[in-house]
Amino acid sequence: QIKELQARLETNEGFLERPSSQMSYLDHFLKESGGGSSSTTHTNSTLAVNMPSQQNSQHVTSTSSSSNNLTNTPMNQHNQSLTSLHQQLAHQQIQQQQQQQQQAQQHQQSHTYSNAQQMHQMHHSNYSMESEEGDVEDNRGHSLSSSKSNLSDHSLSMHSVMMPKQKVHQFLVRTFSSPTKCNHCTSLMVGLTRQGVVCELCGFACHMICCQKVPTQCPVPSDQTKRPLGIDPTRGIGTAYEGYVKVPKLGAVKRGWVRQFVVVCDFKLFLYDITADRSALPSVHVTQVLDMRDPEFAVSGVRESDVIHAAKKDVPCIFRITTSLLDGGPSLQTLMLADTESEKAKWVVA
Repeated sequence: QIKELQARLETNEGFLERPSSQMSYLDHFLKESGGGSSSTTHTNSTLAVNMPSQQNSQHVTSTSSSSNNLTNTPMNQHNQSLTSLHQQLAHQQIQQQQQQQQQAQQHQQSHTYSNAQQMHQMHHSNYSMESEEGDVEDNRGHSLSSSKSNLSDHSLSMHSVMMPKQKVHQFLVRTFSSPTKCNHCTSLMVGLTRQGVVCELCGFACHMICCQKVPTQCPVPSDQTKRPLGIDPTRGIGTAYEGYVKVPKLGAVKRGWVRQFVVVCDFKLFLYDITADRSALPSVHVTQVLDMRDPEFAVSGVRESDVIHAAKKDVPCIFRITTSLLDGGPSLQTLMLADTESEKAKWVVA
């Protein structure tokens, strides 16, 4: 039997030959596995078949007692080569599937990113249209509120650009050369120097105390400057009346009459002399002050017997003011001559 086996090995016959059914199955499997892997599979199978044959020949020549093992060894090695081939093919298929999955994920991610970019661009364009037009309806509440707020901010900024910057007063202390009233409280700014302040921009004049209460807008709106003449009974300040009258020269009617400027202010009568120059403006110096809160203060008309040196035509226009003296004694009587009887009535009522 050993000789017969050796003869078969030399002629490549015997157990290395496989039935046609097994070879056809192997060929069918190699065809299905693909073109690139078929050549590799065929080469590997040929090597796997040749290598066991060489090993078997060495084992047959070295020992005769292991003939059955030699016949079984090539079959086992062939099965192992098929198993390794199956494992390689399965590993390649798994790698291909993983690569396909990775490519699909990358494609899906890129598609999702492009969609997100498109949505962001569409949202940005919608937001821009809403902020410019302000009337486009949007179902997204957040975008609508954002566009409205942007529109309101834009309108406010445009309004601030269109509207000029509001000016404020720039007050400076001034000295007035003639009797001047405060434009805020209408009272006289009494004094010889530095009687009040004046705005350099609009010319608004007022007391130093009143400048803190003046509206900051420069110039002051006309509806806030039209304060009617009159004394505020709660505060006792304000100008009730002012005008020109005549008083006896040096206190005697027979010496004639001189013109004076009289202001009824803060429950007082301020009498100012008129300058002798061409301007004929009242002097800043107060010649006499009559307090209307004096208990003996009174205003009344006169008779011809009271002013015997006055012209008869002037008697209806003359009125008398009575006040007390600081040092006591007889009361002080001051005569005043108005231009007309109606003017006299205004002074008496004031």
